Amino acid sequence: MTYHDDKTKTLTSAHGVITLRRRNSWIKKSYTKIARRFLARCCALGAYRVAADSLRELCGIPLSHTTIGNIADETAAEMETILASSPVFREIFQKAKGKVEFYADGTCVHIRNADGTHEWRDMKTGALVKRECGTSAKPEEYSTRELPEPTVVSAFAAIENKAEFQERC
Repeated sequence: MTYHDDKTKTLTSAHGVITLRRRNSWIKKSYTKIARRFLARCCALGAYRVAADSLRELCGIPLSHTTIGNIADETAAEMETILASSPVFREIFQKAKGKVEFYADGTCVHIRNADGTHEWRDMKTGALVKRECGTSAKPEEYSTRELPEPTVVSAFAAIENKAEFQERC
């Protein structure tokens, strides 16, 4: 919080004169790691409006869905920079046991642009997974067999066109 100003208000009651002092503060534009973690978890459960309701109800953090969207965008950009410059994930992924699997999918999402206009855009998702091989199965057994749990997963998503997403992959 950033201090803004103090205001006083005087009330006359049956018990005498009461002077109330109220301190006004503004919330800084940056948020703690814990607040960002709660926000990210709530965003993963649904839309920004749902995240705003969940944060208010579960954590007592009153943020608008617009603010949540802005924080999510900032955090995503920071995470992308960290992951791109950090060899740690590559090392973890390379050392993990199992065979590499890759999944990709896409959908359309409704977004609001910086100028306030709305549009539908392509959102692509992908996941790199390593998992030990399971027991062999016939095609009719695929829905009932149990696969081993993944040893490592890296999931990502981006609102971008096909060529940009191929470059990301």
